[in-house]
Amino acid sequence: MQPVFRDLERLTTIAMHLMFYVTPIIYPENVLPAEYRWTLWANPFAPLIRCWHGLFYYGEFPATAFLGAVLWAGAMLAIGYGVYRPWCGGLRKLSDEVAIAFDHVSKEYHVDSAIPGGVKELVLHLPSHLRRLREREPLRVLNDVSFEIRRGQCVSFIGRNGAGKSTTLGLIAGVIRPSSGTVVARGRICPLLELGAGFHHELSGRDNIVLNGVLLGMTRAEVRERMDQIIAFSELGRLIDQPLRTYSSGMIARLGFSVAVHLEPDILLVDEALSVGDEAFQEKCVDRMKAFMEDDVTMVYVSHALNTVEEISDRVFLLDQGHLIAQGAPHEVVEEYHQRLGVTSHAAGPKDAKSEPQPATKSQAA
Repeated sequence: MQPVFRDLERLTTIAMHLMFYVTPIIYPENVLPAEYRWTLWANPFAPLIRCWHGLFYYGEFPATAFLGAVLWAGAMLAIGYGVYRPWCGGLRKLSDEVAIAFDHVSKEYHVDSAIPGGVKELVLHLPSHLRRLREREPLRVLNDVSFEIRRGQCVSFIGRNGAGKSTTLGLIAGVIRPSSGTVVARGRICPLLELGAGFHHELSGRDNIVLNGVLLGMTRAEVRERMDQIIAFSELGRLIDQPLRTYSSGMIARLGFSVAVHLEPDILLVDEALSVGDEAFQEKCVDRMKAFMEDDVTMVYVSHALNTVEEISDRVFLLDQGHLIAQGAPHEVVEEYHQRLGVTSHAAGPKDAKSEPQPATKSQAA
């Protein structure tokens, strides 16, 4: 919802400026011909300004204008309620301690193309395409998922590929809308979904820090204040002034992670981002996550590195084919995940579960 409201805020500002310029509310009504005076009521502030003019300039209180202001306010509330209620799904009251809440959330995608052969194919075979469009079945990525995450908690989502983990992060970040249900996320969100997204390969690393920081919600002044800390954390040194096209993929990921962790967010979303760089840099990333936990930052982590999941998480959620099938203490949920994978012991990894068959020796063959 955040991108939607941000865009609407900008459009609303433009619309209000246009209303003030195209509606005559700063000069007397009698300046306008009588047939054009209805344009006054196109501006919701016109009745209030008429009340103010009448009260302070003429000592009279125009009851008609006041009634018009009340009617305008009621109409705006009704329109807003009708427009935003379907998006919000009728939000239930949540405790102030709850940072993220999913209430019966489902997400569906249509994986097939509505016009697979182009416009010509559509025109020549219109009935069959319409029938196929009606009969196609959506792919449900999340199915009736509900949970709450309290402020300051670090939770992890685990599961097989395609279980819906990254979709869950996208819903929390606001870059994806649910097909049904309600998603609530309170506070400033920092999504580490795709490290280096928005970087320009012809700009230097320093310029990309400013670019990426602004895209993630910081001001230029805030980015400049933290520039030295970001560069030191990324360990790029003198390479920071080189074009990004000269960086390796690991260096780009480290730079993206360094920018994101200096945002001071309320909610941090991490999708496999702790696996960037070498082992020493990964340990630094984990330490940074622990520092966020001490600062009561809510963290949502998605990873297949179960050892890291158990190390940093307060709770773990297990997703399977879009269903939330388990949640609770990290050790217990990871054990259940191992059982579903066919791993007999907690210490055994995926490679131990499916060991390669060894070639038989000559004595065994005999």
